[in-house]
Amino acid sequence: VSINHFIASVFPELAARFHGLKLLVAGKGSSPHRVNSAVSCLGGLPSVDEFYSKIDIAIAPVLFGAGQKGKVVEALAYGKPVIASSVAAEGFENPILDLLHVADRLDEYVESLEFLGCSKSESSPIPSLSGVAKLLDPGRFKLLTQEVILNLMRRGVAEPCSPLGKK
Repeated sequence: VSINHFIASVFPELAARFHGLKLLVAGKGSSPHRVNSAVSCLGGLPSVDEFYSKIDIAIAPVLFGAGQKGKVVEALAYGKPVIASSVAAEGFENPILDLLHVADRLDEYVESLEFLGCSKSESSPIPSLSGVAKLLDPGRFKLLTQEVILNLMRRGVAEPCSPLGKK
């Protein structure tokens, strides 16, 4: 539902402003097909590694839901900058929240893409991610992930498991 809304109401304007911008959609809810020249659905993939190797920026245009969104954490873990709706950003605190670009409206998506270095020129919409890569280096992200898990455990949201998954 959320991605369909994004494809219908936000992405066409982004594609018009950022020439050459492409959207890849993957997951159980999508079937492999091409929506148009700028939008392709990959369907379910055997490994998310394949998906993240093909993208420069992740989006999470979530319209409803509660708690932390796993796909946001997953994208950050792969070192991808994330443009997330305010709903997708719910439940995150700093320093994770500082890594997200929150966008609900078209102008916020445009601002986020420009901040991430996307070009509006014909030649290349691909961002220059050197600054973002420093924010998301693997060592720093590992510490952030550990902090998130520890905070969840302190709140009683997550419980530690034995090596065999038994509590």
